[in-house]
Amino acid sequence: MAVFVPCAGHSLNLVGVKAAECCIQVVSFFEFVRKLYTFFSASTHRWAILTASIGQHCSVVKRLSDTRWSAHADAVKALCEGYSNIQLALDSLACDVDQSKDTRLEAQSLSKKMDKLETVILTLFWNDVLSRFNGVSKTVQKQDVNLSVVVSVIQSLKLFTESLRDQFSEYESKAQAIAKDLQYTDSSRRASKRSRRITFLEGPAPDTVLAASDKFRVDTYLAVIDSLIAGLSHRLAAYEEIHSLFGFFAELRDIDVKDT
Repeated sequence: MAVFVPCAGHSLNLVGVKAAECCIQVVSFFEFVRKLYTFFSASTHRWAILTASIGQHCSVVKRLSDTRWSAHADAVKALCEGYSNIQLALDSLACDVDQSKDTRLEAQSLSKKMDKLETVILTLFWNDVLSRFNGVSKTVQKQDVNLSVVVSVIQSLKLFTESLRDQFSEYESKAQAIAKDLQYTDSSRRASKRSRRITFLEGPAPDTVLAASDKFRVDTYLAVIDSLIAGLSHRLAAYEEIHSLFGFFAELRDIDVKDT
Protein backbone atom coordinates (compact mmCIF):
# COMPACT_ATOMS: atom_id res chain seq x y z
CA MET A 1 0.00 0.00 0.00
CA ALA A 2 1.37 3.39 -1.00
CA VAL A 3 1.22 6.24 1.54
CA PHE A 4 0.73 9.77 0.23
CA VAL A 5 2.94 12.41 1.91
CA PRO A 6 1.74 15.95 1.14
CA CYS A 7 4.32 18.68 0.51
CA ALA A 8 4.74 20.57 3.80
CA GLY A 9 5.40 23.90 2.11
CA HIS A 10 2.33 23.57 -0.11
CA SER A 11 0.25 22.52 2.89
CA LEU A 12 1.16 25.73 4.73
CA ASN A 13 0.28 27.74 1.64
CA LEU A 14 -3.18 26.17 1.59
CA VAL A 15 -3.71 26.96 5.27
CA GLY A 16 -2.78 30.59 4.71
CA VAL A 17 -4.84 30.99 1.55
CA LYS A 18 -7.96 29.63 3.25
CA ALA A 19 -7.50 31.97 6.24
CA ALA A 20 -7.07 34.94 3.89
CA GLU A 21 -10.47 34.15 2.38
CA CYS A 22 -12.37 33.41 5.60
CA CYS A 23 -14.11 36.80 5.95
CA ILE A 24 -14.88 39.96 4.00
CA GLN A 25 -12.57 42.24 6.01
CA VAL A 26 -9.52 40.10 5.27
CA VAL A 27 -10.38 39.69 1.59
CA SER A 28 -10.76 43.46 1.39
CA PHE A 29 -7.41 43.97 3.14
CA PHE A 30 -5.42 41.83 0.70
CA GLU A 31 -7.25 43.43 -2.21
CA PHE A 32 -6.06 46.79 -0.83
CA VAL A 33 -2.47 45.51 -0.67
CA ARG A 34 -2.80 44.34 -4.27
CA LYS A 35 -4.19 47.72 -5.37
CA LEU A 36 -1.30 49.56 -3.71
CA TYR A 37 1.26 47.74 -5.85
CA THR A 38 -0.87 48.07 -8.99
CA PHE A 39 -1.31 51.81 -8.45
CA PHE A 40 2.36 52.66 -7.90
CA SER A 41 3.77 50.25 -10.48
CA ALA A 42 1.46 51.57 -13.22
CA SER A 43 3.58 54.72 -13.63
CA THR A 44 7.31 55.42 -13.41
CA HIS A 45 6.48 58.84 -11.94
CA ARG A 46 4.35 57.32 -9.16
CA TRP A 47 7.05 54.75 -8.45
CA ALA A 48 9.64 57.54 -8.20
CA ILE A 49 7.43 59.41 -5.73
CA LEU A 50 7.09 56.24 -3.66
CA THR A 51 10.80 55.40 -3.59
CA ALA A 52 11.67 59.01 -2.70
CA SER A 53 9.14 58.92 0.15
CA ILE A 54 10.18 55.63 1.74
CA GLY A 55 13.94 56.15 1.35
CA GLN A 56 16.55 53.41 1.39
CA HIS A 57 15.69 51.84 4.73
CA CYS A 58 12.28 50.42 3.82
CA SER A 59 11.15 48.04 1.11
CA VAL A 60 8.93 49.26 -1.70
CA VAL A 61 5.43 47.82 -2.04
CA LYS A 62 5.42 44.25 -3.35
CA ARG A 63 3.23 42.28 -5.70
CA LEU A 64 1.00 39.52 -4.33
CA SER A 65 1.09 36.05 -5.84
CA ASP A 66 -1.71 33.48 -5.85
CA THR A 67 0.73 30.57 -6.06
CA ARG A 68 3.67 31.81 -3.96
CA TRP A 69 2.39 32.61 -0.48
CA SER A 70 5.76 34.04 0.59
CA ALA A 71 4.94 36.99 -1.70
CA HIS A 72 2.15 37.91 0.72
CA ALA A 73 4.70 37.98 3.55
CA ASP A 74 6.97 40.28 1.54
CA ALA A 75 4.10 42.57 0.53
CA VAL A 76 2.65 42.95 4.03
CA LYS A 77 6.12 43.43 5.55
CA ALA A 78 6.84 46.26 3.09
CA LEU A 79 3.50 47.87 3.96
CA CYS A 80 4.07 47.49 7.69
CA GLU A 81 7.60 48.93 7.66
CA GLY A 82 6.82 51.85 5.37
CA TYR A 83 3.22 52.54 6.35
CA SER A 84 3.42 56.27 7.04
CA ASN A 85 5.81 56.97 4.17
CA ILE A 86 3.65 55.07 1.69
CA GLN A 87 0.69 57.16 2.79
CA LEU A 88 2.72 60.34 2.36
CA ALA A 89 3.42 59.31 -1.24
CA LEU A 90 -0.30 58.75 -1.80
CA ASP A 91 -1.19 62.12 -0.27
CA SER A 92 1.42 63.81 -2.44
CA LEU A 93 -0.08 62.32 -5.59
CA ALA A 94 -3.62 63.11 -4.44
CA CYS A 95 -2.70 66.81 -4.16
CA ASP A 96 -0.65 66.97 -7.37
CA VAL A 97 -2.64 69.03 -9.90
CA ASP A 98 -0.40 67.74 -12.68
CA GLN A 99 -1.86 64.27 -12.19
CA SER A 100 -5.05 63.15 -13.87
CA LYS A 101 -8.31 63.30 -11.97
CA ASP A 102 -8.52 59.50 -11.83
CA THR A 103 -5.00 59.24 -10.40
CA ARG A 104 -5.71 61.82 -7.70
CA LEU A 105 -8.98 60.16 -6.74
CA GLU A 106 -7.43 56.70 -6.56
CA ALA A 107 -4.53 57.98 -4.45
CA GLN A 108 -6.99 59.69 -2.13
CA SER A 109 -9.10 56.53 -1.84
CA LEU A 110 -6.08 54.37 -0.99
CA SER A 111 -4.86 56.91 1.56
CA LYS A 112 -8.26 56.97 3.27
CA LYS A 113 -8.15 53.19 3.47
CA MET A 114 -4.84 53.51 5.35
CA ASP A 115 -6.48 55.86 7.87
CA LYS A 116 -8.84 53.13 9.00
CA LEU A 117 -8.16 51.39 12.28
CA GLU A 118 -9.08 48.01 10.80
CA THR A 119 -6.46 48.36 8.06
CA VAL A 120 -3.68 49.12 10.54
CA ILE A 121 -4.65 46.25 12.86
CA LEU A 122 -4.70 43.77 9.99
CA THR A 123 -1.36 45.06 8.70
CA LEU A 124 0.32 44.54 12.08
CA PHE A 125 -1.39 41.20 12.69
CA TRP A 126 -0.75 39.69 9.25
CA ASN A 127 2.86 40.89 9.29
CA ASP A 128 3.49 38.80 12.41
CA VAL A 129 1.54 35.80 11.11
CA LEU A 130 3.05 35.77 7.62
CA SER A 131 6.59 36.32 8.88
CA ARG A 132 6.26 33.26 11.10
CA PHE A 133 4.57 31.18 8.38
CA ASN A 134 7.23 32.18 5.88
CA GLY A 135 10.02 31.17 8.26
CA VAL A 136 8.45 27.76 8.86
CA SER A 137 7.81 27.31 5.14
CA LYS A 138 11.49 27.91 4.36
CA THR A 139 12.50 25.41 7.06
CA VAL A 140 10.27 22.58 5.81
CA GLN A 141 11.49 23.08 2.23
CA LYS A 142 15.17 22.59 3.08
CA GLN A 143 16.84 19.68 1.33
CA ASP A 144 17.90 17.91 4.52
CA VAL A 145 14.63 18.31 6.45
CA ASN A 146 13.00 15.19 7.93
CA LEU A 147 9.60 14.27 9.34
CA SER A 148 10.65 14.98 12.93
CA VAL A 149 11.57 18.56 12.05
CA VAL A 150 8.36 19.08 10.05
CA VAL A 151 6.20 17.90 12.96
CA SER A 152 8.17 20.02 15.43
CA VAL A 153 8.01 23.30 13.50
CA ILE A 154 4.32 22.93 12.64
CA GLN A 155 3.55 22.23 16.31
CA SER A 156 5.48 25.38 17.21
CA LEU A 157 3.60 27.39 14.57
CA LYS A 158 0.27 26.13 15.89
CA LEU A 159 1.19 27.15 19.46
CA PHE A 160 2.28 30.58 18.22
CA THR A 161 -1.02 31.05 16.38
CA GLU A 162 -3.02 29.97 19.44
CA SER A 163 -1.13 32.52 21.56
CA LEU A 164 -2.40 35.33 19.31
CA ARG A 165 -5.98 34.83 20.50
CA ASP A 166 -5.27 36.88 23.63
CA GLN A 167 -3.26 39.60 21.92
CA PHE A 168 -6.03 41.53 20.16
CA SER A 169 -5.94 44.44 22.62
CA GLU A 170 -2.18 44.79 22.01
CA TYR A 171 -2.66 45.03 18.25
CA GLU A 172 -5.52 47.47 18.78
CA SER A 173 -3.39 49.73 21.00
CA LYS A 174 -0.49 49.73 18.53
CA ALA A 175 -2.88 50.50 15.66
CA GLN A 176 -4.51 53.40 17.51
CA ALA A 177 -1.08 55.04 17.75
CA ILE A 178 -0.82 54.91 13.94
CA ALA A 179 -4.34 55.23 12.52
CA LYS A 180 -5.95 58.62 12.01
CA ASP A 181 -9.45 57.18 12.43
CA LEU A 182 -9.44 55.95 16.02
CA GLN A 183 -12.96 54.54 15.70
CA TYR A 184 -13.90 51.45 13.74
CA THR A 185 -15.72 51.96 10.47
CA ASP A 186 -18.67 50.09 11.94
CA SER A 187 -18.80 52.14 15.12
CA SER A 188 -22.52 51.58 15.55
CA ARG A 189 -23.61 48.91 17.96
CA ARG A 190 -25.12 45.69 16.70
CA ALA A 191 -27.76 43.55 18.36
CA SER A 192 -27.10 39.83 18.14
CA LYS A 193 -30.36 37.87 18.08
CA ARG A 194 -30.79 34.71 20.12
CA SER A 195 -31.61 31.51 18.28
CA ARG A 196 -35.28 30.57 18.03
CA ARG A 197 -34.63 27.25 19.73
CA ILE A 198 -33.08 28.83 22.83
CA THR A 199 -35.83 31.46 22.94
CA PHE A 200 -38.48 28.72 22.77
CA LEU A 201 -36.86 26.70 25.57
CA GLU A 202 -35.78 29.52 27.89
CA GLY A 203 -38.08 32.35 26.93
CA PRO A 204 -37.20 35.78 25.52
CA ALA A 205 -34.14 37.62 26.78
CA PRO A 206 -32.46 40.95 26.03
CA ASP A 207 -30.39 41.01 22.83
CA THR A 208 -26.64 40.82 23.23
CA VAL A 209 -24.98 44.05 22.11
CA LEU A 210 -21.50 44.00 20.62
CA ALA A 211 -19.38 47.13 20.35
CA ALA A 212 -17.55 47.70 17.06
CA SER A 213 -14.27 46.58 18.67
CA ASP A 214 -15.78 43.29 19.84
CA LYS A 215 -17.48 42.78 16.49
CA PHE A 216 -14.20 43.16 14.62
CA ARG A 217 -12.40 40.92 17.13
CA VAL A 218 -15.00 38.14 16.85
CA ASP A 219 -15.96 38.36 13.17
CA THR A 220 -12.50 39.04 11.72
CA TYR A 221 -9.55 38.63 14.11
CA LEU A 222 -10.70 35.42 15.80
CA ALA A 223 -12.17 34.10 12.55
CA VAL A 224 -8.71 34.24 10.95
CA ILE A 225 -7.03 32.64 13.94
CA ASP A 226 -9.63 29.86 14.13
CA SER A 227 -9.15 29.17 10.41
CA LEU A 228 -5.37 29.03 10.81
CA ILE A 229 -5.56 26.75 13.85
CA ALA A 230 -8.05 24.41 12.16
CA GLY A 231 -5.86 24.18 9.06
CA LEU A 232 -2.66 23.63 11.03
CA SER A 233 -4.31 21.01 13.25
CA HIS A 234 -5.49 19.08 10.20
CA ARG A 235 -2.06 19.20 8.54
CA LEU A 236 -0.25 18.41 11.78
CA ALA A 237 -2.40 15.32 12.39
CA ALA A 238 -1.50 14.02 8.93
CA TYR A 239 2.24 14.49 9.47
CA GLU A 240 2.12 13.03 12.98
CA GLU A 241 0.48 9.89 11.58
CA ILE A 242 3.12 9.58 8.88
CA HIS A 243 5.86 10.27 11.42
CA SER A 244 4.56 7.49 13.68
CA LEU A 245 4.97 5.07 10.78
CA PHE A 246 8.23 6.19 9.23
CA GLY A 247 9.86 8.58 11.68
CA PHE A 248 12.34 5.96 12.83
CA PHE A 249 14.19 6.26 9.53
CA ALA A 250 15.44 9.69 10.57
CA GLU A 251 16.90 8.16 13.74
CA LEU A 252 18.85 5.40 11.99
CA ARG A 253 21.89 7.58 11.34
CA ASP A 254 22.07 8.40 15.05
CA ILE A 255 22.07 4.76 16.18
CA ASP A 256 25.49 3.40 17.08
CA VAL A 257 26.53 0.31 15.12
CA LYS A 258 27.17 -1.48 18.43
CA ASP A 259 23.53 -1.01 19.41
CA THR A 260 22.22 -2.81 16.33
